[in-house]
Amino acid sequence: MDRTRGVTSAVLMLALLFLSQARLGSGQVFEGIYAGQRCRCHKRTSAFIHPKMYTRLEIFPKGISCQREEVIITLLSGKMVCVEPDAKWLKTILGYLDRKKKRHERSK
Repeated sequence: MDRTRGVTSAVLMLALLFLSQARLGSGQVFEGIYAGQRCRCHKRTSAFIHPKMYTRLEIFPKGISCQREEVIITLLSGKMVCVEPDAKWLKTILGYLDRKKKRHERSK
């Protein structure tokens, strides 16, 4: 019984520590205890982010947990930024990546 109480206390302390460190800002990702049960993005930006500035681009389609499409870019610094899916510059980059993927598939 004491071990279970200790584990529960440790999990609660980690959750409180995480919540105290979480920051919400323009275009930042909202991550909390209930991640996966709601949208990941609290706010979205349509400001241009140069492809050399990020390491990953993730697209999450509409689903049960979130009723809108979400695009999250991970910057070189490790910061995650939510981007407006309808941003013109994003559509241009996604079109380029799609054409590049198709060319690569044809060359196999």
